[in-house]
Amino acid sequence: MINQNSIYKFFPYNPHDLDTLANNYLWFSRFSDFNDPFEDVFIDNVLDTEIPPYNESEAIELLKLANQGSASPIQIEQSLTQLALQGELRAKYEYVLSSTIDHAKSIFADYVENSRLCCFAKDDIEAEAAALQNKLMWSHYGNGMRGYCIEFDRSALIKSIHDSIGDLVGYTDMLYGNLVKQSHHSILHQTVLGMFGKKSGIGIGDLVTTKSSEWAYEKEFRLQVENMNMVQFNPKCILSVTVGFKMPESKFTTLQSVLRGNTGIDCPIFRASINAKTFGIEREQIGKTK
Repeated sequence: MINQNSIYKFFPYNPHDLDTLANNYLWFSRFSDFNDPFEDVFIDNVLDTEIPPYNESEAIELLKLANQGSASPIQIEQSLTQLALQGELRAKYEYVLSSTIDHAKSIFADYVENSRLCCFAKDDIEAEAAALQNKLMWSHYGNGMRGYCIEFDRSALIKSIHDSIGDLVGYTDMLYGNLVKQSHHSILHQTVLGMFGKKSGIGIGDLVTTKSSEWAYEKEFRLQVENMNMVQFNPKCILSVTVGFKMPESKFTTLQSVLRGNTGIDCPIFRASINAKTFGIEREQIGKTK
């Protein structure tokens, strides 16, 4: 049941949900439409507005890293020594910090304004925990097991959307942690370290993919496009459909009709239910779309 290349979209079951299956599209939302009210606020305010207290050894370390590869280590050392002798090292350091952070803030603002995002759950490979057995996902997004979940082939879905929109599709795993202010130096330092595969903390790029740790149960994976809400996909990307055991029979009949009416969907249908002995979620195959 656990698959590294599968991603899962839970639906509560409403007319819009059925329409996505009938017409092969996914809805990509703005940040302001998310049920997490902290995301755009965090991105807008995560960076401290003040330059941190000057520390010459930190400044030298950062500028060495930032210039790595542009000249030999000896030449970089000589250049920084010359700046220090001329009393210009601090100004150079603070300029690099402020200009980089100002640029990042501009990019963040544009990202929040123009990005449209579609969110999925993943299997927790390390913990060997399947998304389809995640009680909170079924409760919060699957309408208390009255809805359903679509399993997608992640690679095929990304390629399909790329082919559909004629543009690259952004995608990322979400990070989870405490939402705290980040210092200019720390962010820039980790960003530069990341260029050499040595990052041990949060870099600039991580700020738009970080959520509060309360959401970690989602194991969220996101797709991102620009300024498009309704995005077409190839239905062959669908690997399975799992319905919650509390879905009324009349709604299940309607869902089956929609699935079978879509000539591109060819996959097994499962029912997820609660084991009365273990209280875990199990699923069994109950049919196929074709």
